[in-house]
Amino acid sequence: MVKNSLKNVIPSARLSNFVYKTGDILQAELFLLNDSVEEVRDNIEVYFEFDGKREFITSWDSGTVAA
Repeated sequence: MVKNSLKNVIPSARLSNFVYKTGDILQAELFLLNDSVEEVRDNIEVYFEFDGKREFITSWDSGTVAA
């Protein structure tokens, strides 16, 4: 995981909470970090993984992200 954090462009999520109970709603702010020297645009797929099961949630077009 550490090597992924050293990439110039990386999708990220800011969670509203770090601890959830049954029935809580998980909310996240999605964004694309761009530390490269060029504009970037990407289509990002979002998955939720819990207890060994992975489920597709949505895809997101980042739009153009400035350098």
